[in-house]
Amino acid sequence: MIKSKPVKILKIKISDYALLELEQLQLKTETQSIVELIKNCLSLLKFLVEESEKGNQILIRDTYGRTVKEIIILRK
Repeated sequence: MIKSKPVKILKIKISDYALLELEQLQLKTETQSIVELIKNCLSLLKFLVEESEKGNQILIRDTYGRTVKEIIILRK
């Protein structure tokens, strides 16, 4: 029998605008739920922070390979 990890319930207050943004992202990314979307966002942020801590640059390139933006993760 596989044991599942303990689950915590998190109750948050967000503005109508923030909820609308979450719903729009959910549609664009075709995630099954807002919970799944938030988990994906957490995974992405964790990856970005880890790469930043290693001293790596995080770059956005256009279809021609040109760097159009650098993402800088602020940390203490």
